[in-house]
Amino acid sequence: MPLVSQDQNRLKNRAPSDAQVASNEKGLIVPVTFHIPGALREFTAGHSKVEIEDSPATLADALSALWMLYPGVRDRIATEQGQIREHINIFVGDEDVRYTGGLMSPISAGSQISIVPAISGG
Repeated sequence: MPLVSQDQNRLKNRAPSDAQVASNEKGLIVPVTFHIPGALREFTAGHSKVEIEDSPATLADALSALWMLYPGVRDRIATEQGQIREHINIFVGDEDVRYTGGLMSPISAGSQISIVPAISGG
């Protein structure tokens, strides 16, 4: 399933202010944070964390926002068909998205999304 692009003007990569950390119920922006593994940081300008100050409803929306900021990371996470690569694990909080709906996994304000490449060897 292809991912839908988000308005790049609403996306920023910076630390949240004290006001942003407050409750989203007060109408404040609470960013979604991606944790980027070392192997992918060359595609995110060296950032270990990338914050999306958008309100993605699903993992697909959040990933689209990440790819608007850092297009080079897309091919390392997703296949040509837009699915998460087999050797990439993505967690929303502590939950593996393979068991919570994949790209349709719900994302709430303030979610922590971790991208974890599989490690193998002999």
